[in-house]
Amino acid sequence: MRTVYKRKTESLDHIIPLTQNFSIEHAIDYKIIVEAIKRLSPAKQEAIILFEISGFSIQEIADIQSTNINTVKTRLARGREELKELLTAPKEKTSHGKF
Repeated sequence: MRTVYKRKTESLDHIIPLTQNFSIEHAIDYKIIVEAIKRLSPAKQEAIILFEISGFSIQEIADIQSTNINTVKTRLARGREELKELLTAPKEKTSHGKF
């Protein structure tokens, strides 16, 4: 029987460190992106962060996640698609039809 390990979860706020020349527009975009990443499954979050932000190879991610390369490729593709949908979805209106 395969042993299941719980991954330690941590805040995503450290992914893109804020600097003094980090504008309010960038901060808003950053917050929106982080919130979208948080809505992905933990496996997709990890794959996206390791590949897109930390620069790990697909093989390295497969080793970290104890899975095969094709699973990592699928997680990346599906994670990107979910992020695209989350980030391009129209804003919901209030019950009165106003934003």
